[in-house]
Amino acid sequence: MRPVAGLSYVEFLLEAGEGISVGVALPTISLDANASDSPVAWMYGSASVIYHNSVDLAVCSRYSKGAVIGVAYNDHTGMATFYKNGGRQAAVTGVPKGSVFVLNTVFQGTRVRIVSGRTGPPEKK
Repeated sequence: MRPVAGLSYVEFLLEAGEGISVGVALPTISLDANASDSPVAWMYGSASVIYHNSVDLAVCSRYSKGAVIGVAYNDHTGMATFYKNGGRQAAVTGVPKGSVFVLNTVFQGTRVRIVSGRTGPPEKK
């Protein structure tokens, strides 16, 4: 994560498995539930959809083993932007100030590593 004037960015490398979601959420998110179903989370799922509160907000590219998934969050504008291998997938607005990055694995055997800075949000390079 590297903050730049209200912008934070993190990347995750999916090393093994499938069925993950990455995104942003308020710190009040329940850790016992699927983040994609939460009213306080905005998540990019490996099945190709940006979810918020069980609602599909945008359709993106599917991802699987070897993909680097990035999330940029601007707390000044309330916008979260999602990336796959450095390419912009979608952006959503209405994300409350104070949100944090979230990784949600839903299948046993999934392995993910934080690799911030590997590709970076293209518009900031």
